[in-house]
Amino acid sequence: MTINANIDDMIHRRDALKDTFRSIELSTENVNAQQL
Repeated sequence: MTINANIDDMIHRRDALKDTFRSIELSTENVNAQQL
C-alpha cells in the first residue's frame, strides 16, 4: 500500500467514527427527551 492510500484509509475511518458518534449522540438525546 502507498502512503497516500493509508492516509485515505485513516480519513475514511475517522469520518465513519464521527458519523457513529453523531448517531450515538442523537439516539442519546432522543432517550433523554423521552424520559422528561
